[in-house]
Amino acid sequence: RPRGFDLRFAALATAGILAVALAVNVPWTVRNLRVTGAPVFVDVNGGINFYTAHNPRATGEWMNLGNHNPVLLRGDGYDRPLTNRLALDAGMRYFLGHPGADLRTGSRVLTLFWGERDPDIAHYGQGLAPLTAALHLPLIGFHLLRDLGLLGVAVLLLRWRRTALLPVTLFGYSLGLALLFFAPRYRLPVEPLLAVAAATALWQLGVWFRQSWQERRDGRRDAAPGSP
Repeated sequence: RPRGFDLRFAALATAGILAVALAVNVPWTVRNLRVTGAPVFVDVNGGINFYTAHNPRATGEWMNLGNHNPVLLRGDGYDRPLTNRLALDAGMRYFLGHPGADLRTGSRVLTLFWGERDPDIAHYGQGLAPLTAALHLPLIGFHLLRDLGLLGVAVLLLRWRRTALLPVTLFGYSLGLALLFFAPRYRLPVEPLLAVAAATALWQLGVWFRQSWQERRDGRRDAAPGSP
């Protein structure tokens, strides 16, 4: 195992994180039980989102299923646990019955995840515009963030024993979306990880540039007349 890796510490840290997550969510679960009559841990949208990604009209992006969708009508609306279960069953039937169509949709999800700026993200991110304007800080575009982030991922993979978590999280998350949901609406939670990878790339480029400059300077100094 890698030097400095402590399995016991990693297990305790993971257990602590899970305990905090449970402590935060349990009150909401109790609220859901009182309101909906079912012990819903977080929300009732998981099955509906799965069905949104796995139905004959699926495109790889979020879509409005419509209030007259037969699944939603049978479940009595988006916010009911019964709708969530019915939608999950309908999505799973399509998922298992149309592997070719789902594979094509999944490939489009990956294309959208890595190639497109989602209107929802742009809309929700507009709240930052006044702050960045006041500070005279331009917002970096997604394509530049992606390119720098992928360069940073390549740098991190060179030291994969210590830094593999970030690349694995990024690529595993995108593959999970391609299999289960849609994109790029759900890309927002991992964009900070892309920013960390991009910062890594910029830092490494700076190190390489500095080393190259020093080597050229030392070479010129050694080649100068009278140098020892």
